Amino acid sequence: MNKKIALGQFYTPLTLSKEMVKLALELLDSDPSEAIELAAGEGNLIAELRKQVPFCKISAVDLDLENTKLLKKHDTEFKVYNADALMPLNFLGEEKFILGLGNPPFLSNILVDKFIQEILSKYLNLDFKVGSTVRAEYVFICQYLSIIKNNGLLAIILPESIISGSRSKKFREGLLENWRIEKILEIQGNPFEQTEAKTHILFIRKAIPNKSNISIQRLNFLNKVEVLGDINIELLEERMDFSFFINSMNYSKQRKLSDFAEISRGKRSHKELKELNQPYLHTTNLDSNPNEAVQKIENNITYTTRGDVVMCRVGTRIVGKSIEYMGERIEISDCLYNIKFKENVIKKEFMDYINSPSGLASLKAIAKGVCSRYITKKDLENFLF
Repeated sequence: MNKKIALGQFYTPLTLSKEMVKLALELLDSDPSEAIELAAGEGNLIAELRKQVPFCKISAVDLDLENTKLLKKHDTEFKVYNADALMPLNFLGEEKFILGLGNPPFLSNILVDKFIQEILSKYLNLDFKVGSTVRAEYVFICQYLSIIKNNGLLAIILPESIISGSRSKKFREGLLENWRIEKILEIQGNPFEQTEAKTHILFIRKAIPNKSNISIQRLNFLNKVEVLGDINIELLEERMDFSFFINSMNYSKQRKLSDFAEISRGKRSHKELKELNQPYLHTTNLDSNPNEAVQKIENNITYTTRGDVVMCRVGTRIVGKSIEYMGERIEISDCLYNIKFKENVIKKEFMDYINSPSGLASLKAIAKGVCSRYITKKDLENFLF
């Protein structure tokens, strides 16, 4: 396996490094006297910091010996440690930092030991059992918070799954309840090589948490920051992404889908349906209209009938794809939603909207996930059109 993939190494592009450092410095009262990056990789973030703050004392930690050699060669004044940033940082001694810059490895299967269990509880109020697994980003944030001075700042790149994924809700709650979030910045497009993961930058102050609202922003394709405004922290516990909030706020009609339609998800997987050897609808044959109707109606099984709207629930490229089904009654897979409208005129307006450029963007904006995008039933029920 490619070493970078195995270690979750997706290095920060130079243009993004420049903007990230610039924005972090704007949030600090003065130029930082000392800064650190854990899992520093090729060092693009700290190299940019050196350009913008030449006299800052910079430390770097990386597990990859080749990277540490490169970092030392790149800047002889960097204090470089070849160490695992997921383990105790005792080698730093009592040293603390005003600024932390981070682009943690994209790993979801870090084994929880006693040390990791304790710091997750201490800094994020997360309760993980020893022997379970956790996302690397959770641990890195705790590690940074342990070595940043009071009122210091952490600027850290996080994937979409942590910003908006249902499984990361407890993480977001712990973060919002314990620390001050200065801003949440969505990165438009996919700036990282070898991955289509959508990313965001969290700017976290080691200070008392926000009382109400937090600024939500986006760095667009032109490297210009768009400011949406301040969002209530209770809403941010559910998700923190700029695209979701701007699309839910900007459309004038403000109809909520669940007020006009009943939404149900398929129950059986594609594999299970294939083994039953009877007609079914899945993402791969969504455009077909089978003439053969299901022979036996089962309880607790989701069927679609003529005139219903069927939508792809999951799939990076097809999530949100929808058709008005015109065949006989048939079972749908668990990769699909069936949407049964109360009125045909409302159904037409919904279909016209989601098939328009702005409507499709709004629909895709509620999708979550990184490797495979998906739409939750709750988010679809709250979709505005």
